[in-house]
Amino acid sequence: MLINRKEKLIIGSSVCIIGLGILLYVSKEKIMEKLSNSPSLVMTYKESQSKKLKKEIEKKINDKNFNSIMNRLSMEKLEILKESLEFPEVVDALNTKDNSKYNSDRYFSPDVTQEEAVKIANISKGFGEIEVLSVEFKNYLSEKYPNFNYNEINKNENKIPDVLKIKDKVLKLFPDKEIADIIKTLNGEQLNKINNIIAGNAEVVSLMEFKEEDINNFKKYEEDFFNSRLILDDMKKAVATSKGIDEITLVSPKLKEIVDQHLKNIDYKKMSSFGEFYLLDKNSDIELEKQYREKYYTFETPFIKLNPYGRTPLSAIVKIENEAVGKDITITIEGKENSPDYTYKTKVKANGEIPIIGLYPKAVNKVSLKMNNNGMLKTKNIVIETSLIDDSLPAVVIEKKVDGSIEHGMNLVSFNTKDESLPFIFDSNANIRYLLIVSPVIKKSLLDRNERGNWEAVDDNLIFEFDILGKIVNIQDNNRIKLDENWKNGVLFRNNQYLPKKNNILIVYGFSDKAYPSGVFSEIGKDSGNELFKARLYYDKNSFEDNSILSGKRIELFQE
Repeated sequence: MLINRKEKLIIGSSVCIIGLGILLYVSKEKIMEKLSNSPSLVMTYKESQSKKLKKEIEKKINDKNFNSIMNRLSMEKLEILKESLEFPEVVDALNTKDNSKYNSDRYFSPDVTQEEAVKIANISKGFGEIEVLSVEFKNYLSEKYPNFNYNEINKNENKIPDVLKIKDKVLKLFPDKEIADIIKTLNGEQLNKINNIIAGNAEVVSLMEFKEEDINNFKKYEEDFFNSRLILDDMKKAVATSKGIDEITLVSPKLKEIVDQHLKNIDYKKMSSFGEFYLLDKNSDIELEKQYREKYYTFETPFIKLNPYGRTPLSAIVKIENEAVGKDITITIEGKENSPDYTYKTKVKANGEIPIIGLYPKAVNKVSLKMNNNGMLKTKNIVIETSLIDDSLPAVVIEKKVDGSIEHGMNLVSFNTKDESLPFIFDSNANIRYLLIVSPVIKKSLLDRNERGNWEAVDDNLIFEFDILGKIVNIQDNNRIKLDENWKNGVLFRNNQYLPKKNNILIVYGFSDKAYPSGVFSEIGKDSGNELFKARLYYDKNSFEDNSILSGKRIELFQE
């Protein structure tokens, strides 16, 4: 095939271009070497590149001092600087007028968020790269950001602040979305609290997953707990779990709202606050059972335990043979300090137990037991020694007593200090004969007796029921009694009580400091108006808040 002249020229040109390309590729190293040895060409290239880089950097950074230093950098350093300004956080930091907000302590603070930590780390990395470009830049950064130790942060760039690790851990453990959203907003202190709460408490973590099966199981646990159907170890777990949940709700109101919504059928607050009562009593029961098994106790050789549940130091339990359960028994406490003998009747309880109450403090009490044994009267005399009682109790002084005219019984005093609730009972000769220690769990309470013969210690929110020996029986909401104040002419008037057998009125004054800080029990004849009995209770402290009587009344000490 013949080609014309024009085509020959095109083909020839193409071959030349291809040949030149091959030649340049093969000889590129020699060509570059020659170019690099040409100062004028190198200078021209670098000047062109430097101008371009400076313009790009000046568009980003509006700080004159920074740009002044930047303008003295070589092209190679300008290229490094350009890369250092890739993070928007670095550019923002260099352009800011408020330098004080850049503080390296924030990175290591327990309150730092993950977003903040990443931002601070990026700024630190950028500043670290800029610093090495020149001494002027190093001085510039140290002067402008005196509290920002970016080098220290860079040393720890691979170490996430502990609080972020904790947050990540908690978020993984609590999968509920509502809980997770709240966790993300918590500060370091709050996250540390949660971390400490859940440490070693798998039951809390499990319950916080809000699975229906777990919630129902714990509800059953709770019912068995308050009905004393759990073994001690399970009771401890239930209390620890409730305390953990309760403590978590105290970290944040929003957390409490979500927890209460999911655990609405579980009274974790009640068990958390007052489960210790039941744990202590369970321990006491276990200890009593151990002691009961040590030997065979009988009416003739009884087992005696003073203050068996740790709340009634003037009471005791006597254990005799189980075969005596249900038999009638009469207990007499020999009188002291001008008081007559105190006698009451009951039946031998389960496990052969007999409650002994009305003992004198710091005394060797002589107690007589008389049991009807199949028509035969058996008698046993025992001795029970007591110790001193709480010295914060008031000193009781009888100022007036008309024998034969006052109502029979003893005086129940709902005495409270600033820190303790110490209800007690004293007789007509000023001897304290019963004390129920409900502190430190209950800080302030009013004591009364219910129809079952048990004590009810009432605070503003709950009613705590104890038996005569101080064992916890029940806890319920207080929807009945309000602990209102009732002042008259500078005297705290508590209540009055009609005493029908003698047709008298007992008036109780909770606090007065007109002569000396004290409370008063005053029994007055309803018809005559004469004062027949007056007991003054002298307090240690001068203010009503530090010591006063919330309620007072005349009662029979033992009642079933």
